[in-house]
Amino acid sequence: MTNAAKHAPDATVTVRLDADDEWITLEVSDDGPGWTGPEPVAGSGITNMLDRIGAVGGSFDMCSAPGQGTRIEAVVPLAKPTAEDRAATGSRLTLAGISALRRPGD
Repeated sequence: MTNAAKHAPDATVTVRLDADDEWITLEVSDDGPGWTGPEPVAGSGITNMLDRIGAVGGSFDMCSAPGQGTRIEAVVPLAKPTAEDRAATGSRLTLAGISALRRPGD
């Protein structure tokens, strides 16, 4: 939400939280200007999100396009990740781990 306030201050922001027996899904989307740069750059906001989600064994996805807003989805396990889980997924996600920056329809 901080990124939406910073980069899309006039946008409507929607927050969705969902859970099942194994996973919690958090989605934050806005109807702002979307990603306007040519390539994603991991600034402090994205880096912090990647660090936090990766530390608990979760996944992170970001989708944006000029004029189409931005959607960020984080999925985290309800159970604490084991050492084997961390070894299989890595303990820290990277910008490449978010499918670069997907554009709608990719």
